[in-house]
Amino acid sequence: MRTEPTVFVIDEDASGHEAVANVARTLGLQCKAYTSALEFLDERDEAVPGCVVMEARMMAISGLQVQQRLLSKGDPIAVVFVVAHAAISTIVKAMRNGATHFLQKPASDQELWDAIQEAVQLGQERLQIRQKRQQLKRRIARLTTRERQVFQMIGQEKRNRAIASELGVCVRTVEIHRAKLMSKLEVQSLLALVRIAGAVTERSGVTVHGVAEAL
Repeated sequence: MRTEPTVFVIDEDASGHEAVANVARTLGLQCKAYTSALEFLDERDEAVPGCVVMEARMMAISGLQVQQRLLSKGDPIAVVFVVAHAAISTIVKAMRNGATHFLQKPASDQELWDAIQEAVQLGQERLQIRQKRQQLKRRIARLTTRERQVFQMIGQEKRNRAIASELGVCVRTVEIHRAKLMSKLEVQSLLALVRIAGAVTERSGVTVHGVAEAL
């Protein structure tokens, strides 16, 4: 079942929720407000796409710390900061960690509109890529040892004849393995198979951009 995108707003001052909620409703989006960042983190379901709009300066835990926790878990949600006062170093760190916007309070409806629209779209794209990456990992886990060997060599852009020579098999055997790879990984073309194989490395697993391009 498809989960609708949600705008989460975190601000210890409840009066800061209203403007974000109004914009979210105008955009036809669900909105959930929190005065506690810890409560948001406890309830957060990473399968729900969208964005979080939050104050950078909070008492129990700062917005930057919330952002860091989301990053450490690989949460695909996009982050928008709103703040009354902030040091340049805070802004720089937030943006380097992937925040889409850093807005000055009180942000106008237009600023919030633009920021939320962009962040929600990014959050949805990140979630889709994450789901594809997880799906692809499950498919790769089903490969046999020999299929993995062929898969790795395809990622190195080796030709069938070179793969056959290295493995000590005939070219036809390599072609059969390649056909099985395409079936198990559910790809429709050799180009897609090569892209996926190239995106998978022993060190990093399946890269985001590789999956996005290949599937």
